[in-house]
Amino acid sequence: MASAEAKMKISVVICTYNGQKHIRRTLQSLVQQSLPASDYEIIVVNNNSTDATQSIVQQVIQNHPQHYITHYLEPSKGLSFARNKGIAVAQSPIIVYIDDDAVANTTFLEAHLKVYEQHNDAVAAGGKVIPEYSSGEAPKWLTTYVDGVFSLRDLGNEPQRFHKKYPAGCNMSFKKEALQSIGGFNNNIKYRSDEKFVFLNLLAQKGAIYYTPSSVAIHIIDTTRQSLPQVIKVNQLTGAGERERLWHKPFALLMKLVEYKFKLLASVLLSLSFFWKGEFLKAYYLVLSRYYVLHGFLFYKN
Repeated sequence: MASAEAKMKISVVICTYNGQKHIRRTLQSLVQQSLPASDYEIIVVNNNSTDATQSIVQQVIQNHPQHYITHYLEPSKGLSFARNKGIAVAQSPIIVYIDDDAVANTTFLEAHLKVYEQHNDAVAAGGKVIPEYSSGEAPKWLTTYVDGVFSLRDLGNEPQRFHKKYPAGCNMSFKKEALQSIGGFNNNIKYRSDEKFVFLNLLAQKGAIYYTPSSVAIHIIDTTRQSLPQVIKVNQLTGAGERERLWHKPFALLMKLVEYKFKLLASVLLSLSFFWKGEFLKAYYLVLSRYYVLHGFLFYKN
């Protein structure tokens, strides 16, 4: 393991639970960055995995002594707990998060670092998230209306500020002090809105969030993730996460319910255009996704 004495510029955190299938590829992509190894650290936060994740991480550490790679256990179940562990142990002023089923391009970290060097008002940033389908092609039901189920994000090739959207969780970065100022991620949000909670709080403090297209995470979408039960579950988790995020704001909670009902109705109307073109799966999954977001908002419990 490389020495941590030199001041590192950026920390990349991988939160993992039973990630043995892809985490080696994730780690290999992170030891092949354009930044010098002394400029960054790689932190793996293991959220009580029961598979071979830990042994795989240890193998990578042994094979790359020139990189500073650390492995931590986080016993409290939940992504927010793991992400907060990353904040606690990170040794640099910038923290980047990548999923354990994603592969970083070579400028992944350098692009995030440049955002903060070029913009004094930056408190967070996000890059592209593009898919790698294990089947070799996107599922026939996929449209831009439902691609959130795969946590994809592509705003094009021009740097810009985020406005209506936010960075995807598998390619996002923050100033550590900004995360600390809002108390980090909310451990009470058990589902998919934990990063949205953080972004909204940072924006409330007048911070700027930037999009950096030179940072690319290739999200591995295997057949399990494309299956109907998994699509249903992810949409339920999305709705449940918004319920948890807004639980102590009754009016906002009510307005979100109205929004979800409106979007379900809109999805039915929009699906007619796919239906008329003979794209029945796209029509079906569009309505199904909006239905289960609403269902999760009202009923889902882990």
